[in-house]
Amino acid sequence: MRPNMVKVYRSEEKGTDVNLAVHMVHDAHLAKFDAALVLSNDSDLVEAVRIVVKEIGKPVFIYTPHAKFPSSQLKSVASSFFDIRTIHLSSSLFPNTLTDHRGSFSKPSTW
Repeated sequence: MRPNMVKVYRSEEKGTDVNLAVHMVHDAHLAKFDAALVLSNDSDLVEAVRIVVKEIGKPVFIYTPHAKFPSSQLKSVASSFFDIRTIHLSSSLFPNTLTDHRGSFSKPSTW
C-alpha cells in the first residue's frame, strides 16, 4: 500500500543574504558606490559589512525594522545604525487588494 503524499509549497528566501553580501563587497572593490544603505537586521551580513567599512573604507548605513531587537553584531560593524519607524513601514505597504491585467488579487491574511 502506497503512503499518502501531499505537495508542500515553501516560500522561503534562500541565499538572499549571501547574494547581497557578495555583491556589496564586489561593488565596493570596484568602487561602484560611495556609500551603501542596507535594510536588514540579519547578522549573516556582519562580515561583508565589516570588510566594506574596515578594509575597503566605504561607509555602510544599516536600517533595521526590528527596533526592539536590533542586531548588536551589525550595529558594531556598521558606519551608522538606524531604526525604521513602524509608521514609515505601515505607510509604505501596498493595499490589501491589487488589480492587474489578470484581475484582482490579495495578500495572504497572515501578512
